[in-house]
Amino acid sequence: MQKSSMNARVRRSPAWIAPLWILVVLGCAGTPSGGPKGILSEAQALSLAVEIANQECQAKFSATPFDTASYPVRFADGRWWWGGLDLAGPGGMSASVSFDATGGDRRAEAYLSTDRVQGLYGTDSTRVRVERP
Repeated sequence: MQKSSMNARVRRSPAWIAPLWILVVLGCAGTPSGGPKGILSEAQALSLAVEIANQECQAKFSATPFDTASYPVRFADGRWWWGGLDLAGPGGMSASVSFDATGGDRRAEAYLSTDRVQGLYGTDSTRVRVERP
């Protein structure tokens, strides 16, 4: 008899309870970024790129010259991309960083430019004029 009274209680539940319960469970399973599970948001990707670039520069040049305003981050071909070779980077340093949509498969290169812009005839070529025939 108890089994039939339990079935009667289940049958009396409103039809909207099950879909509501599913929505609650799925809503609680979301990710902090609000996107698909594991995919980094643009802000997260930017922060990670700066961190990776600074780690690479610290290891090579004992400096951490980058912040989130240094370069924009962009998403293309399933990867996040940040930076690049920049001869006018802070202290002559620049970095190129890429990683997959979840932050894995990280690739980074750091560069140090020691080139200086010089005129054709030396450091003070504005005073040296050669007449050409």
